[in-house]
Amino acid sequence: MKRLLIGCLALSALFVMTRNSNAAPIAITDTTLFLVDGSVEQTDLLSFGGGQVNALQYPFDWVGWTHHLEFLPPASQIVSATLALSVIDDDPDLERSSPAREYGLAVLEDGTRGFSEVSTLAYTFQIDVSSLLDQEFSAFVYSLNGDFILESSTLEILYNPVPIPSTLILLGSSYFAFFALRIRKR
Repeated sequence: MKRLLIGCLALSALFVMTRNSNAAPIAITDTTLFLVDGSVEQTDLLSFGGGQVNALQYPFDWVGWTHHLEFLPPASQIVSATLALSVIDDDPDLERSSPAREYGLAVLEDGTRGFSEVSTLAYTFQIDVSSLLDQEFSAFVYSLNGDFILESSTLEILYNPVPIPSTLILLGSSYFAFFALRIRKR
């Protein structure tokens, strides 16, 4: 009986260690890099309004793209998501006495809108995770006044994976062994 108890405790400890190692959230990142004539991944680009994809050069010029995601291992729950847009103000207007303001508008698939004066930095948005269930996320950036360059879009997601079936098999086999030894003992 003592060996049976030690064996069951050992199997249970192994199960707990395996289960905890799989329960850690996983982070994935998808980046779209914009070029003069498209994006590095051609399937990411949806549409654009001007002569160059990455340069929004006049009012109401735009670029639209989609992040395509793959959750490996599969996701059981998406914890959080952030989209960062890297923008360069190619004409910072520093030499003018009254600088012309440059404004941009970001419109994201989850309904988020961001309106801001453009300068060289990264603009970050928290995303509604329910919009990622189809494993795609689309965004558009518009120039409302002035010109700037859209360098990249980075989507970072933190998710909990689906438990690996081997942990369930391990748990089931430990209970089966326990009951088999109990029956044998009787």
